[in-house]
Amino acid sequence: MLKQVNLSQSIYPFWVLIICISISFESSACDLIMGYRTSERQPLIAKAPDNSGLYQELYSQAASKIGCKIEVLRLPKKRILRLLRQGAIDFYPGFDFTLERSKYTYYIFNGLPGGHVGISRLDFSEITHLSQLQGKVLLLHQGGSNLLENVSFDVTKIKIKRPPEINLTQAVNMIKNHAADFYIYDISSVYYYLRLYNESEIKVHANCCKGIKPMYLGFSAKSKHIVLSKNPNYDPNLVISIDNYPQQLSGGSIAEQFQDVLKKMYAEGEIEKIYKKYYR
Repeated sequence: MLKQVNLSQSIYPFWVLIICISISFESSACDLIMGYRTSERQPLIAKAPDNSGLYQELYSQAASKIGCKIEVLRLPKKRILRLLRQGAIDFYPGFDFTLERSKYTYYIFNGLPGGHVGISRLDFSEITHLSQLQGKVLLLHQGGSNLLENVSFDVTKIKIKRPPEINLTQAVNMIKNHAADFYIYDISSVYYYLRLYNESEIKVHANCCKGIKPMYLGFSAKSKHIVLSKNPNYDPNLVISIDNYPQQLSGGSIAEQFQDVLKKMYAEGEIEKIYKKYYR
């Protein structure tokens, strides 16, 4: 079962929010709080306060298999990330890896395909490397994957717009109206949107942004539901990544059980069935 945490961001000050979350924590020993921004990301999650979509179905099913239930908290992205760092939120459902986020987040494979593509107007040259965007206006969503991290070209030559809250419809309109030239977003969401709205004025750049890769959820390292121990396979001579992380789940914690059940659902084809229900 999934419950909605219904808090008005315009009425409740931050300290009231924390108190309400604390009360929610006490309501059940196995409530997992999933945080997400207020804007929609169809078909993964609808605009707040409606939480329907693939995320709701996937994580509710996974949680029920370990005797838990999911609660959802919808707030602006910056506030959600702050609560994730503090452990007041247990996880973010689809979380791109960055070195900064790895300081407070443990990444768990959620069984869904991830990765990014770019979109532009039809007359835009084919982009196969982000260095080709120099001199152009690149639109990015707040707190998203930093694809411009550790690149070999001068990123200051790219004009970046990063609105605090933006959905795909708004991004498409900004591109059409020449308020931006290029937008990078989740590959599945882009193709779903273009098919749903029969969009013919937008060009997809499938090879711009490292292609398809596994998707992960970000579990707060300060959650009461996680236990971490030293990872014996960690190599300090290599950069920290999802595959080379200093710690690992242990102790049979809720987070570890959640990880194990998602792996099992993936291996047995359950996640693929849920994915196809929404994307095909």
